[in-house]
Amino acid sequence: MGKERISGISGIYAVIVPLLFFVLNYGVFKIKFNIIEFLMVVIITINTLFFYGNDHDYLDPIIYFPVLYFLLYWIGDFDFGFYPEVPHNMWILYLIGLIGFYFGTYFWKIKRIHFKENKSIELLNSNSRKILLSVYFVCMICKLLMYAKGGIPLFANNIDAARQNSAESFGMLKVISSAHTVIAVFMWYDLLVRIKEKQKRSISNYLVLLCSFIVAICDVSRLLIIQMVIPMILIYVIKIKRISLGKIISAVFLVLLFIGGNKLVRNILDNPEYYSYISANRDTNLFENIMLSCFTSFRVGIDDLRQLIEVVPSIHGYTNFQMFFNSILTVLPGKQIVIGYYVAELLGMKFDGIGAATTILGMFYLDGGPALIFFGMFLLGLFIEYFYIRYIRKGQIDITNVLAVYILYYSINCLRTNVMPTIEPLLFISFYFVFGLLIRSVQGENKR
Repeated sequence: MGKERISGISGIYAVIVPLLFFVLNYGVFKIKFNIIEFLMVVIITINTLFFYGNDHDYLDPIIYFPVLYFLLYWIGDFDFGFYPEVPHNMWILYLIGLIGFYFGTYFWKIKRIHFKENKSIELLNSNSRKILLSVYFVCMICKLLMYAKGGIPLFANNIDAARQNSAESFGMLKVISSAHTVIAVFMWYDLLVRIKEKQKRSISNYLVLLCSFIVAICDVSRLLIIQMVIPMILIYVIKIKRISLGKIISAVFLVLLFIGGNKLVRNILDNPEYYSYISANRDTNLFENIMLSCFTSFRVGIDDLRQLIEVVPSIHGYTNFQMFFNSILTVLPGKQIVIGYYVAELLGMKFDGIGAATTILGMFYLDGGPALIFFGMFLLGLFIEYFYIRYIRKGQIDITNVLAVYILYYSINCLRTNVMPTIEPLLFISFYFVFGLLIRSVQGENKR
């Protein structure tokens, strides 16, 4: 009886939600009707209600990812009088990507697989802690060498140029130093469980967290902060307390404020007259400027993708996986031809920074067109749903498989940037996997 009632309520919402969207988007907002956009709303609403109605688990990728995916591209409806209109063929690509993702996640919903249960390891012992701290010390040495040679971006005259120089000029030093955020997440996991179980905490947990956030601030990098904070929040939600969906939405709003505020501060540091200029021209207050900066941060990827589609393949052909394979070479010194730099040069963009973002669809499209968008999104759905079912939904997440939490985080982050599936996620996946394997092997060896 209860299931029938839930099914009935879901059926009502399946009609109400698209209807409300239709009225707000095309009636109140006066946006031109888009059949593909509306079809995406219907598809996402039905799937979300069906799967969320069963277990109310918002951590399931089949629940949160399509919603965030749509919201990202939906902001393209709002031009504020100076953004170009998103063309119809882009909405076709959005739909192809969405369907590909659903097919990937459906595989695990249809195919019931029984996973072997491993004995969980919740805390670091003294030996595994020493190993992680030794690696962390090497990371900090590499970062200090980078600062000694290239300066600290926070105190540079041109912050974006300093960050670009850091991305291009240090090769293996940058690769090694980037592991510091991963170790910070492991230390956070250990700290949370010790607090929960009322065990003795180590000062090393606090020192690692403090040093990593100081480095992120010195790099003026919201990405470094986000790639620590979001996994930390997810670990808290999974291991300590399942936060209500309303609080999660509030946390998302705070993250958006951080993204907008960070971008605004960076622009002001680069040009002290920036804030007075935009305030006078926009006639907006501080909060509105922060939110507009956040909007711009997300909108820029949509516009870069639009320009890319205008050029490829009509003027320049697809790169046939060149962008993906070139990204592997970023561990080498010097500037490598990766998608961000390649797209910026292809579109004639001249600016300091680390390239043009084209959202998750950018590399798939550039490397192989619509077919690769479908296949790439299919693999993405297959990949993240596996880790969710294997470790998080089954309750087998422990300190040796924090990789599953990182996968959830990156599935969110890759919606805005163009680094998926380039070297960065591959690199961090290897870090999480190796550190987890190391902890399990060291602590298992001690028990034997």
